[in-house]
Amino acid sequence: MENTSSSVTFSPVDINALQVTKDLLLRMYLIRGKGIITGQHDWIMSPFTFYNSISTKAGVYPGVHGFEIGGFDGQTDSQLLSHRNSTASAAITSYKANSIATFTYHTPFPGTERWWSNVQRKTTDEEFNLVLTPGTPQNQVLMKDFSLIADQFKKLQDAGVPLFFRPYHEMNGGWFWWGNRKNFIELWNMTYDYFINVRGLHNILWVWSPNAENNWSTPFAQYFPGLNKVDALAVDLYDTPLLGDSYTKLTNLAGGKLIGLGEVGLIPDIETIKNKYPNYSWFMTWAKPNDWNSDAFIKNSYSNGYAANRNSRLLTDSLDILAPVPKPVESTLISQGKTISASSYLWGDTPSKLVDGNKNTRWQSDYTDNEWVMIDLGKDYTVTKINLHYLYHRPKSYSIQISNDKEKWITIKDIESSNTFLDSFDFEGISCKYIKFNFTKRTSTTYVFNIQEIEILGY
Repeated sequence: MENTSSSVTFSPVDINALQVTKDLLLRMYLIRGKGIITGQHDWIMSPFTFYNSISTKAGVYPGVHGFEIGGFDGQTDSQLLSHRNSTASAAITSYKANSIATFTYHTPFPGTERWWSNVQRKTTDEEFNLVLTPGTPQNQVLMKDFSLIADQFKKLQDAGVPLFFRPYHEMNGGWFWWGNRKNFIELWNMTYDYFINVRGLHNILWVWSPNAENNWSTPFAQYFPGLNKVDALAVDLYDTPLLGDSYTKLTNLAGGKLIGLGEVGLIPDIETIKNKYPNYSWFMTWAKPNDWNSDAFIKNSYSNGYAANRNSRLLTDSLDILAPVPKPVESTLISQGKTISASSYLWGDTPSKLVDGNKNTRWQSDYTDNEWVMIDLGKDYTVTKINLHYLYHRPKSYSIQISNDKEKWITIKDIESSNTFLDSFDFEGISCKYIKFNFTKRTSTTYVFNIQEIEILGY
């Protein structure tokens, strides 16, 4: 399924995401423009204090419950573990009560004491690079903390609880140690890779959340990891006049993906959101709600019919009720005649013969292992099926990768043994522009790789 942008699907960027993760993201898309989900943040030391205070003031609970997973209050190892245990339990409790869990990560510069001053520590580029370099003391400290946080997220995964993860927010400002770094994206990618690929956590939706562009921050697009590493984009907004400017800039960058207000001081005017900025999907008030908002304003905001609190039908109705009856999407052949390249070919059997629609022609490689073929689909498609037709000399092992930019590749299939005349694979809608086949081993060193046709189906 696709949203308003033909190149973006409802699928999480993690191709192995759990069904509950997919369902949460789908719900967010289905209710977009129908309401804004209310939200309230809590500190790690007391994960229910401000969330519960909203109920006292407004008579309802927020639809988003924000949690902290970093340690910055002077905690010992055992104290931080206790706080994290309580926070994980609170997230499970809130989810079962119908609030969406979102996690922020304020961590001191690796290797320093757990105080807020070290979260905001002035750090050189050289020191930042040490964090990214495997084997350095700074990198080892951060990776150890990743492991401890992953243990907590695993508890949520085991309990069937998906979460939004919003690490390293406000990276376009200079007040956190990770801010205004030219290679910030390396930190994001390292974090993404660890939680998904190393720890196998597939209950995470990834939220990238810069600060609104103002006199204290820089343009945020330069720090964007890319649509293949982000499920939603948000902005941290404490300058209410920038509500519209941030909306435009996020929308232009998001390519149709979800956008929200990652954290705010003053609750945005709900009627303004409804009438001018309907694609803001949620907001989350930071820490003490009364620092910016009166009790009366909180009650009026949460009472607005466009505000989606945890008891809102937008959050309680089943997906079957929320979703319009879908018009079946028919997959068609999208590879025929497309641009194709290969590592080698012999005897005039060029790679173009793999996509010519004729199974009587073929591509033949050189007499070596580790050959490849890459198809450029010309634009992003949602791929649903891949067929490889053989005559003889099939690959003994190979992998299939996808990419949107030919730089970052994701492996979607590893084949250890191919012994038929047709390999056929079904996919649940994978968005990509490029597909690469890495043929790693031949059936015999006296053979070439010999393939008649590659068919890619999608829409």
